[in-house]
Amino acid sequence: MRSRFTAYATGAVQHIIATTHPTSPHQMTDLVRWRIDIHAFSHRTEFVSLTIHDTGIDGMQGWVRFTAELAVGDMVQPMHEHSIFYKVGQRWLYHSAVNP
Repeated sequence: MRSRFTAYATGAVQHIIATTHPTSPHQMTDLVRWRIDIHAFSHRTEFVSLTIHDTGIDGMQGWVRFTAELAVGDMVQPMHEHSIFYKVGQRWLYHSAVNP
């Protein structure tokens, strides 16, 4: 989760794509469009802070419950999420979120 937050904050588009699970609803077949969308989001948003509240693993599935503070212009807004990850090989890949 921390690496994805940092990737969004620094515009590391390829890291976001590489750490997204192939069956994620966020997966896009049009890689050009996906890169443009991630780049645009990363550059219009300031990633202020990340607080990890809880994590867990159950076999090949893991989860992270966190709050990220994001700013667009002068408006800072918290984003609460319960993210689901799946282990593929030696890597944990983001799948989806269940908002608290």
